[in-house]
Amino acid sequence: MSGKSKVPYVITAVLLFMLVALMTLLLLSRYVFPVNVETQFMQTYQDVDKNYDSIVKDQELFFASYAAEIVTNRHSPEQIEVPHITSGVQRLDHAFTLGNNRFAVTLSDQSGLEVEDANVMAQVSRMGASDLEIALALAYNKSERRYETPIFVIENESRYKITVSISAPDGKRAYLEKIVYGR
Repeated sequence: MSGKSKVPYVITAVLLFMLVALMTLLLLSRYVFPVNVETQFMQTYQDVDKNYDSIVKDQELFFASYAAEIVTNRHSPEQIEVPHITSGVQRLDHAFTLGNNRFAVTLSDQSGLEVEDANVMAQVSRMGASDLEIALALAYNKSERRYETPIFVIENESRYKITVSISAPDGKRAYLEKIVYGR
């Protein structure tokens, strides 16, 4: 009996240890590792997956009562053709310039009256890169009758995604997005 090999026991122990370590990692990963935010709805992917039907219904209710639009800092932006991986060419508004920029969001009810007491948040991100994500709180400008961002800086020529979250005074929520070009 002393001639039996202990190799199967060692292999079993190593495999059992690896299984326990993997299960621990999977359980802790939800709490330890960062969760990416889904940019269209400015929430984690898990929250969007769990609440997608509610988000879509909220959007429908919002747009039945309100009209909203993203307005860039260039009054009549020129269209720029930029290469696109699937369609070959994409036409985008040249909305940002290198350096200081800002944009606004107009919000009105269905009768055309401006809504002044909504909560409007925005995020600007450089598409295809994670090096730029600017979170912005928009403030209502009474003289311009719109919500405006503070000045933010664009340093690279690229496509940019503007994502806006609007919470109306009556609790209705909506998300807007616009892809623009900056150079």
